[in-house]
Amino acid sequence: LPAGLNFDENTGIISGTPTAASPATNYTVTAYNSSGSTFATLNIKVNSAPPLSTLANLVLSSGTLAPSFASGTFNYTASVVNTVTSIKVTPTTSSPTATVTVNGTTVASGSVSASIPLALGANAITVVVTAAGGISTNTYTVNVTRVPPANTTLSNITLSTGTLSPAFASTTNSYVDSVSYSTSSITLTPTTSDPTSTVTVNGTAVTSGSPSAAISLTPGTNPVSVVVTASDGITTTTYTVFVTSPSVVFSYSSPHTYSTANTITPLAPTVSGTVAAPAYSSSFVTIATGFSAPSGVAVDAAGNVYVADQGNNAIKKIPAGGGSPVTIGSGFIDPFCVAVDAAGNVYVGDHSSAGIKKIPVGGGAPVILGSGLNEPVGGVAVDGAGNIYVGDRGNNAVKEIPVSGGAPITLASGFTPYGVAVDAAGNIYVGDYTNSEVKKIPAGGGTLVIIGSGLDQPIGVAVDASGNVYVGGGGAVREIPVTGGSTILLNSSFNGPAGVAVDRKGNVYVADEFNNAVEKIKPVGGYYIGPFLPAGLSFNNTTGVISGTPTVSNPATNYFITAYNSSGSGSATVNIKVANIGLSGLALSSGILSPTFATETNSYTAIVPAATTSITETPTSSTPSATITVNGTTVASGTASASIPLALGANIITTVVTAAGGTGTNTYTVKVGRGSADALLTSIHLTPATTLTLVSGPSYLNYTAKVPAATSSITVTATEQDATATLKINGITVTSGAESPSIPLSIGNNVINIVSTAQDGVTTNTYSIKVTRQEQAVLTTLTLNPTAPSYAIPGPDFRDYRVSVANSVSSVTLTPTAADAGTTITVNNVAVASGTASGSIPLNVGDNTITTVATGQDGVTTKTYSILIIRLAPAVLTTLTLNPAAPLYAIPGPDYRDYRVSVGNSVSSVTLTPVSPDATTTITVNNVAVASGTASGSIPLNVGNNTITTVATAQDGVTTNTYSILVIRQAPAVLTTLALNPATTLSVVTGPDYRDYKAIVANSVSSVTLTPTSLDATTTITVNNVSVASGTASGAIPLNVGDNTITTVATAQDGVTANTYSIKVTRQAPVGFVSLYDDKQTVPVTVNEVVVHQNVSPNGDGKSDYLLIDGITAYPNNTLQIMSRNGTLVYETKSYDNISKVFDGHSNTNGKLQQAGTYFYSLDYTVNGKNKHKTGYIILKY
Repeated sequence: LPAGLNFDENTGIISGTPTAASPATNYTVTAYNSSGSTFATLNIKVNSAPPLSTLANLVLSSGTLAPSFASGTFNYTASVVNTVTSIKVTPTTSSPTATVTVNGTTVASGSVSASIPLALGANAITVVVTAAGGISTNTYTVNVTRVPPANTTLSNITLSTGTLSPAFASTTNSYVDSVSYSTSSITLTPTTSDPTSTVTVNGTAVTSGSPSAAISLTPGTNPVSVVVTASDGITTTTYTVFVTSPSVVFSYSSPHTYSTANTITPLAPTVSGTVAAPAYSSSFVTIATGFSAPSGVAVDAAGNVYVADQGNNAIKKIPAGGGSPVTIGSGFIDPFCVAVDAAGNVYVGDHSSAGIKKIPVGGGAPVILGSGLNEPVGGVAVDGAGNIYVGDRGNNAVKEIPVSGGAPITLASGFTPYGVAVDAAGNIYVGDYTNSEVKKIPAGGGTLVIIGSGLDQPIGVAVDASGNVYVGGGGAVREIPVTGGSTILLNSSFNGPAGVAVDRKGNVYVADEFNNAVEKIKPVGGYYIGPFLPAGLSFNNTTGVISGTPTVSNPATNYFITAYNSSGSGSATVNIKVANIGLSGLALSSGILSPTFATETNSYTAIVPAATTSITETPTSSTPSATITVNGTTVASGTASASIPLALGANIITTVVTAAGGTGTNTYTVKVGRGSADALLTSIHLTPATTLTLVSGPSYLNYTAKVPAATSSITVTATEQDATATLKINGITVTSGAESPSIPLSIGNNVINIVSTAQDGVTTNTYSIKVTRQEQAVLTTLTLNPTAPSYAIPGPDFRDYRVSVANSVSSVTLTPTAADAGTTITVNNVAVASGTASGSIPLNVGDNTITTVATGQDGVTTKTYSILIIRLAPAVLTTLTLNPAAPLYAIPGPDYRDYRVSVGNSVSSVTLTPVSPDATTTITVNNVAVASGTASGSIPLNVGNNTITTVATAQDGVTTNTYSILVIRQAPAVLTTLALNPATTLSVVTGPDYRDYKAIVANSVSSVTLTPTSLDATTTITVNNVSVASGTASGAIPLNVGDNTITTVATAQDGVTANTYSIKVTRQAPVGFVSLYDDKQTVPVTVNEVVVHQNVSPNGDGKSDYLLIDGITAYPNNTLQIMSRNGTLVYETKSYDNISKVFDGHSNTNGKLQQAGTYFYSLDYTVNGKNKHKTGYIILKY
């Protein structure tokens, strides 16, 4: 049978699909049974199939055909996302003999076409199939739509109440809006940048530009989420507005001035909302970890927390608001207690000295205060005056180190002190460890008072501004209320609360010794104030009322009050001043007080005419019980004194106010001037005669005058307008119109003060003259011709300068001007008159020194002025500037100057602006002429190395200099730096990613942040799949003990090109450390090995761009030196850290880039007090 046909011998059926042509042929079929057989004949012909011009399949590299492919369907559509900029087509023909073209280009059946670029919108792709012999064709058309870029930004957000902070920007996704307590709801109006985008507010669809439905607000923070979805239905961007509504709103009337010994009217707050009863949260918050047996804690007014990190022999600061602890002092021996004063000085008690160590504000070496103490680790506190209170544990005593100095004073003894605190009144609170009590030492001394007992070996004590005392002991922290009664348990879940402190907001801080952490217990009710109120005033934690009778004066001070309820907190400020016992009024029978009377002002003046021969004074006391004397005579409050006679001139009236019982006094003085008030001068003359110039200044009138160096003294003649006035010149009485004694003048400025006092003895006018005696041999100006800017430089002469001139400047003249006419001048040993030009001074190419010597009138004093004039060689350029701007780095090379620069991948072209100091120099950039100071044409950049050659040609047409710039255009998706915080060294390792690193951190580091930086602003970055902006820190990344992988992916602008950077961070297992108060045990800690990497290749590729020393950050006290092969020191630094101090091929002795080759290093560092020394070599290549 013809090929492809089959015969079934059981049924006689012929079936199948013929596969080849066959001529008409007779076929005989014979059939059999038991009776015999028979046959039949049939004729079969197979004709050739007509040539086919259809496809059997059609596949796209992106997108999906609609409808699904079928051979007989000829029109299709497909859609691709915006980032797909090209597409490929794979056509498969139904007939192997057919041919196919895609957009006119032949493609083999079953093969992929060339890439077809896609424009935004519709793109028609035509696939033509032609049968063998060209008998027939069929055309398939695919319309591919490339969607516009997804725009999911907002152009604006407006609020019905409040203002966004920061101001709205499309690229800013998080905002805060603060509203008043009375605002119960808010609406938000989002406007999309793309009208095809959709937007929801808290999950509910909102029309762009229209307000949302009202959003209910509760006290505290209310997050409002705005989600913008692009027209593709996939891409989204979320904006969040945090609307804060005060949990508690309250205020005080302010300011207030009170008097000592006067009971104040209770000052109560005005409150909106509810303030809960005083209470603390049942749980605490850990604010810092990584310590080793922290035992002491203190807090300053700004909220910074100070920790005695006993096991690490250091004092550390936790920044206000949170953050990693910072070491502010080290080298202690088991520091156990810490305190801080209002100025920020920190006080430490440790086992290394017999005194308290003070760390000055801002840092510096600790200062030892006090002496003779035996283990001053039982607590430390400091009062407002600077007196220090110490628990002297070894002597079982509490002692005071007076601010005035001297030996420590014993305040109490006979018990083991642990924990010391002091309040504003001077009362001292001490933990009695042995008897499980807290004792109060009254201010000024007296019998000890037990204010708390049964406290389980108290070891930490603090007191707040209300007088409540907080105690840490055993596993608990308790409060002893100022009102008395039972102690209040705040929390019993600590593991050795060795130190406690309390801030002005009522937060209690705990040094949790055996948990190696510092924790905070937050208030959930009550009012809390800070700083301490003036002595005699008290603060009620339940009502917020300030009351009492102030006993001492106090300057105007802001007091900060915080109140709490279940929703959060609110704050208010009140300003309070306490004045001493005093007067509420003071009046004279004649004259006017100056300044106007005020209780707190104690000194006044008044003037009366000469005809007034007596005066009375009427004082009024601010305290009815006080007594008053005027010039020693008792006067009833509000009544006039006896007549007080007045002499011509100044008369002093003294008024003394004495509190009842003589507990305090306040003295007021009035200086009454009788007579003329004229204190004016009619003239001032200087001898030798000198011009006075009136200037502004602090005195009544201010003048300046200049005298030559030869004038060593001067006299002054001043004349009064009123003959009754008196005159003093520099404190010496001088008769009006007479010459003063000789006044010596020093070189430089001399101030002469003339004080004229009127007859009344009160009115004065000061006339101040600043006389400048010129220095000998000083020049005021040095002027070059042609003019050129000069720059002061270090040098051996009185003044040294440097100036550059063009090659075309072959000579200059110099005009020196002296400050003193008696000065003689030489320029290059040739005499020149002041203010005239020297002769012409020829200039060689290169350095030329002009030496000007000024000689004083004495013929001895000389000053040398040296000017280094650099005449540039021909064909020299002064600047080469790229646009976009990028720093050029000098590198070794064959040209006159060779430079290297790296630019981001997004920089596809640059222009170059060369500047020549010489107008006759011609310039070409890549063989194209460019005028000096103008930009070249655009120079395209390929990825990788691009050389720009600039040739400067001198006027002679022969002399040339070539400047070569190697511009390295980075590949897409490249990062320049990866920085961990806390700072940790990254070591390059082999791995499957674009870059692989490893890092090791201590067990105390429980999380890190990573800051990736891209050279190209268009690169997007994710860290562990979370977007991070270039140059900003990621969110905190928690670390488990052992290996942790941080994956950073940089994606180029095309959305396709990506590079992965992998960091394996190994968090070490915890180090064993046990601390009992008197029994310290430490186990050895393995020291990280210091490894110097030998390869340094600073070529901008991100690999070995600087000398990397693994482990060096653990030893900041290090010194690194790098020498050339001939022993020349090219680099030296202390505290090399792989970050701020790195060797990148440049010498830090002269700034020059070093030649490639072998260099030798010497590294010294200290490990546990022992000096280590490493030497070796490195290889520098570019």
